[in-house]
Amino acid sequence: MQELENRNKSSASNSNYFDEAIIEEINSSLNTFITNQPLAWSLIVSKWAFEQLGTLSSKYSSRGKSPVNGSLSDSLQQWISCKATGALLDIAMNCLKRLFDHDETRNCINLLLDTCVRHSPHFDWVVAYIGSCYPEMIVTRVLSCGLQEFACNPGNAAKIPKLKSVVGILIHLSGSHRKNIKQAMKDLFNWSMEPVTRNEDREIIREKHSTVPYLLQLASLTPILLEILCSVINSLVEPSMFDKMVGFGVEWAEYTGSRQALLDLVVHLILSATNDAERLFTLVLDGTSHSNASVSAVAEEILALLIKELESSIRGNMAKVPFLDCIQKNVDNIFFMLLSDQPLQTSTGVAILTFIGEQQPSMLPRCVSYVLLNSTDDEHLATIVKLAEGYKSSEVLSPAISLSLSSEINTNNTTNIWTNLTKLAKWESSGTLVCLPILDAIYDNLLVISKLLIKERNIKVAYTIAELLKRPVLASGYQPNIQLIRSIVRACISYFYMCLLYSDGIEEMKGLRAINAMLKKLCQSSGSTRNYALRELLESSLFRAPSVLFGSIPPPAQPLIEDPISLMMENMKQGHTTLMGQRHSSVFHAGIIGSGKRKANPSCPIPYNKVIHNKELLLSVLEACCYNETSQGILDSVISIALLLVELISPDVMYNGLPWPEEDFCKVTIERDLHIRRILDEVPLVWSLLAFIAHHRPALCYCSVILRAVIATLLGQWSSASQQGRAPGYNKELINTSTKILQLMALGQLLPPPFTALSEIIPHIPPNQVVLLLRDCVWNYMRDNVPSPALFGRDANGVMWRDTSTSRPPKQYTETLRQVMLNNLSSLGALYHTLFVKDLLDDD
Repeated sequence: MQELENRNKSSASNSNYFDEAIIEEINSSLNTFITNQPLAWSLIVSKWAFEQLGTLSSKYSSRGKSPVNGSLSDSLQQWISCKATGALLDIAMNCLKRLFDHDETRNCINLLLDTCVRHSPHFDWVVAYIGSCYPEMIVTRVLSCGLQEFACNPGNAAKIPKLKSVVGILIHLSGSHRKNIKQAMKDLFNWSMEPVTRNEDREIIREKHSTVPYLLQLASLTPILLEILCSVINSLVEPSMFDKMVGFGVEWAEYTGSRQALLDLVVHLILSATNDAERLFTLVLDGTSHSNASVSAVAEEILALLIKELESSIRGNMAKVPFLDCIQKNVDNIFFMLLSDQPLQTSTGVAILTFIGEQQPSMLPRCVSYVLLNSTDDEHLATIVKLAEGYKSSEVLSPAISLSLSSEINTNNTTNIWTNLTKLAKWESSGTLVCLPILDAIYDNLLVISKLLIKERNIKVAYTIAELLKRPVLASGYQPNIQLIRSIVRACISYFYMCLLYSDGIEEMKGLRAINAMLKKLCQSSGSTRNYALRELLESSLFRAPSVLFGSIPPPAQPLIEDPISLMMENMKQGHTTLMGQRHSSVFHAGIIGSGKRKANPSCPIPYNKVIHNKELLLSVLEACCYNETSQGILDSVISIALLLVELISPDVMYNGLPWPEEDFCKVTIERDLHIRRILDEVPLVWSLLAFIAHHRPALCYCSVILRAVIATLLGQWSSASQQGRAPGYNKELINTSTKILQLMALGQLLPPPFTALSEIIPHIPPNQVVLLLRDCVWNYMRDNVPSPALFGRDANGVMWRDTSTSRPPKQYTETLRQVMLNNLSSLGALYHTLFVKDLLDDD
């Protein structure tokens, strides 16, 4: 030691050559004795060598270059460099080597451990060196010696100093020889599980019974051995062994002091485990459902103690529990407990996830989301209350719903999320879940919910979503923002078309009831929302794909033409000049440039009765959007529909006023009139909308441009029919269009009596007389009497009327009608009497 301390100093003296020679001679002599007679000398010499090493290590622990609190490696390097201690270590190693195949090995290891106990920690470097040279043998023997001591002192593990030496040696060896320690523990555990035979020595039986408590005691002293033991348990223990293990319970309890101490030790080790805690926990869970009542009782007791200790640690604001940290890494594996058919597992899962949530609240939304997506049972769904209790909706429930909805497309049963949310909302409104702000969480996710309703194509799922959406929308005092309102409106309209397509009967009525209720609430609260909803409804029902539901012809499919025909080339075949025939407007082929000749128009695929039904439902939705507590409010909404209809149908903003021009002016507006007429012919829904508007007088006045465009085209058609000498009824479509437009104008009181009978007269008179009537009774009258809302007044019931006594047209407009009816008295006599005889008598 003096040499080490003075090394590299100028005054340092050289080592004594004579002393080194003596050491080498003694070493050689003793090794010769050990080699020649190992059984006679090895135990005696090893005891002497260990004692010398222990004494020297303790006496000179503060000398030399190694720091007092240095590492084991520092001590090892220093002592190995010393000639005397190196020689002693060489002698001890030779003794062990010679005893490997003899029973005296255990005695030699016991000497090593005894010396370690007396001179620890200064002697640890000796054990470390020997263990590194013979790890398998040393580990096995050290464990065996510790077990022998433990078995002889049941219930007094804390008073066994040798255990600390065993632990110290194993800790040092665990760095490079962990596999040897694990294998030694495996062998020891498997040996302890072997059945006891009659001829077996009592001491061996005692050691077998004490093996498991012994291993548990070692694991409780250091995390390294705990980790190794957990790995051993996970690789060896299976539920099939529980019957055998429970039979050792009494003996195991004896060596830990008491049954409670044994259970506390097990719980402590589970809570302290880091890597394999999840597997240990699973074994306990498996035990709770074991067929053996004793096994299940013990497992339930361990589980209860585990939860109790966890609660104490969490509530006491103690440091993080290793068990929870381990579980948290694979927390998804605990989620299945929330849906277990065993209440104990469900409650345990809730408790553990709640504890984890207190340390990491961001994990709780995942738990709640899992239940929302997968629960099909009310008991399981109720676990959400325990998981989210005490948290604001924005902390757990809102992100949980958001997470569920974002992953909803990945789940097999997409209905679950909506059904469960609906149930929770009902429970809350009924007072069952007063502490759970589920509606607040739904409010936070309404935008996502409404967007998913728009995308949904399963009518049953859509119905559930709509019912869920309806609850917050109809809640009193709730005011969503503009973006959310518009999304809900689009969702309602999308759901409306789904109901028309995929539902009927009661389901359809339920869906329509929800749609109307939501649109009524939203539109009544905001004029801009009402205008937006009306525009979306009209545009989609008139000009988009849903228009087919109301009788429109679907857009033409891509033509299946093998050899495309050029329309230009087909027309050039006719030559440079064209003969215009008397009854042929053109010899040019009608078609689409680049697509060939025009094919026959397809018909609407929806049955007529269904179309009528769909129109009625659409009008009911429009009425819901127009709802107001005052009749004037309703009228203003219908006027909005009228103006919007004009905007959508009229090709431009010119000539959209209320006045009717001179008939000759139709030559200027012929193209736009034909465009408007074509829309009415191709989109039958327009007629229904005009009828709806006409019922709310005087809203039809604002559709003046549509009415006069149709009348203008009819005048042209009837004039052409008159020139060709066609008989009455020659064109049903022309007659139908004429009667419909005249009935509308009569319904809206734009035409006063006797013009209201024009629709009844036209089918019975020739085309030339129809032209006269339309020109004098309609066009000229409307030109001179602008269809203004000012002509209408409100009665005591709030209904708008036009006074027929003051609005009866002068003779200059009715004379043509009277003459035409006189010329057709055979068919119109009764009507003539009503209009021109009876009414005049009544006036007199």
